Amino acid sequence: MALLVQEQDSRFFKYGDAEIKHADMSGAILDFVDFYKSGKGKINCLIFDSKFTTYAHLDRLNKDDIKFLTLRRRSSKMVEAIERIDKDKWKHIKLGNHVRRKHRNLLVYESNITLKDYDGPLRQLVVRNNGREHPAFIVTNDFDISLKQAVLKYAQRWLVEQAISEQIEFYHLNRLNSSIVVKVDFDLTMSVFADTIYKLFSKQIPGFQNSKAETIYRSFIKN
Repeated sequence: MALLVQEQDSRFFKYGDAEIKHADMSGAILDFVDFYKSGKGKINCLIFDSKFTTYAHLDRLNKDDIKFLTLRRRSSKMVEAIERIDKDKWKHIKLGNHVRRKHRNLLVYESNITLKDYDGPLRQLVVRNNGREHPAFIVTNDFDISLKQAVLKYAQRWLVEQAISEQIEFYHLNRLNSSIVVKVDFDLTMSVFADTIYKLFSKQIPGFQNSKAETIYRSFIKN
């Protein structure tokens, strides 16, 4: 498996690891934290896929004063319990224009929960009308931000997926040339490197600062 970490404000990929084994993937987030701290970096908040962590690892992030938002693994019992909640307890949240998604009007239910191997309460946000068959269960240790801010912050993770789609469409990231791990790692590194160069170039062109690499290539490089 591979892990890519993107900084929200700049949209730059700041970290990549293409050598994650399935048996070790639950510790991938902690490996990133150790790497980032070794460079004296400060982590304000982490937003990530639930496959890359465990509840015990969430507890460690919390004790390290790192805010996080991630999905909770969904069960049929959780879905059944949510279906019994009165409609008037759900709140309407509308995504901003910067989040390009078809389903923009969400229904959100908020509660405090406890989880095994995690010391203390967690804030759970259940999101419906998100284009999925079942609701999404988001958990966070940030009790200070508003409900809307929490949902909009997690929605930023979808922008990472859009960036990865661009990596596939323009840089052909999914067309790796070899099954050799070293070659896969090299291909990922070069794709992230190319993406960084395009972003640095686009930020110097008025009106094209946030353009996709394909647009920059077609408008300036190819011509």
